Amino acid sequence: MLYMFWAFPFAIVAILINVVFGAIPALILRLLHLGKAADKWVFFHNAFLSDFLLFLLNVHPKVSGNIEELRKLRREGKPICYIANHTSMADILLIDGTLALGSGFIAKSSISYVFPVNLICIASNCVFISRTSLKKSARAIQKGVQHIKDGTPMTIFPEGTRSKTGEIAPFKHGSFKLALLSNAYIVPITIKGVRTSLEDRKKLFTRTQGKIVIGKPISTEGLSRNVAAEVEQGIEQEIKNIYASL
Repeated sequence: MLYMFWAFPFAIVAILINVVFGAIPALILRLLHLGKAADKWVFFHNAFLSDFLLFLLNVHPKVSGNIEELRKLRREGKPICYIANHTSMADILLIDGTLALGSGFIAKSSISYVFPVNLICIASNCVFISRTSLKKSARAIQKGVQHIKDGTPMTIFPEGTRSKTGEIAPFKHGSFKLALLSNAYIVPITIKGVRTSLEDRKKLFTRTQGKIVIGKPISTEGLSRNVAAEVEQGIEQEIKNIYASL
């Protein structure tokens, strides 16, 4: 019950701040056809707000892996797709804040009906995907592919939803089409520990150490179908192995 008393108002305040200072200015810039300015504003705003929210949640992230290699790929304008496991809403804060990846996200279509969260998602180059319609799902993937080709990295959680058990669910391998169709570098990201800072929090003042492991980027350009399938299975196993070892 304690979770309901503090987490709900925390989420409401975070959403309102994001709408007023993040989504609305970005949407106005996009309406004025200032897309690059909007992307820069979203990047800096999301990074600052995410770090601030992690501070309030008393989350102390520990990052392993070569984040500088990722930033080099971004500076060189390489297409990038992040593949990450998903156990908490705080995962997004780590990706936007701690890692500052400037990424859009593939989100469940149900979120598109949740005002004003949908405004935040639209302003942040998120794409809503429907799991019940193959045609709508294909259109969403194509939109995400276009974002990547236009220079905006995308993050997808191939489990399809947050794991509530602490175990990584089987990956939906259709998710990898986002990287394959855009010839992007796939970057595996393993996240563990932050669910206790939000969804499973038992005490109001609790320090949490979230652990993030960045895998080696893998180019998908020119991969055959068979090799791509092996890469997908390898990434899933890599994330599961690292998660189990953390």
